[in-house]
Amino acid sequence: MLGRRVVGVYAHGSLLLGGYLPTRSDIDALVVVEDPLAPDEQADLASRLSADALPCPAVGLELSVVLRSVAAAPTARPAFELHVTTVPGDRKVVDGHGHPGDLDLVLNACRAWRCAVDGALVSNVDGGRWAETRLDEPERTLVRDALALQSGEQAAPLDPDAVRTFAGRLRDVIRIEA
Repeated sequence: MLGRRVVGVYAHGSLLLGGYLPTRSDIDALVVVEDPLAPDEQADLASRLSADALPCPAVGLELSVVLRSVAAAPTARPAFELHVTTVPGDRKVVDGHGHPGDLDLVLNACRAWRCAVDGALVSNVDGGRWAETRLDEPERTLVRDALALQSGEQAAPLDPDAVRTFAGRLRDVIRIEA
């Protein structure tokens, strides 16, 4: 459908970084394209990637389409053309045009912190475990709860305000350490 406009398709996330659990993880993919998708192209692609049309060997698929120019200059909230998630209970198709971009979550922030400190590129889970030993309360509990949720254990829901505060603090720490 997109033909030569596709620059590349890249797997990322837990599948490549060692945190993949077939019963808990999704398959993360990034599609890089040369130019913007038209609305009919978005709808066609979303239909072809639906859980019914393309069964996933994991919990689901989480795929984002971004422009080459966006991939070439990463930001904390990258713009995207389309985002498709087929994970049961979180299935969605998001038109990226006019969307402010996605924020990273707690475990991604931990992973980025570790990379800034020692250059290690690790899974979200490994980043969380590493960060957990370096944090004081209540941040340690926030990361511990995020790890529990990631692994399917019973845990308290994460407080959105605490997540935003934590991610903001780690962003500042990363800037200092990088």
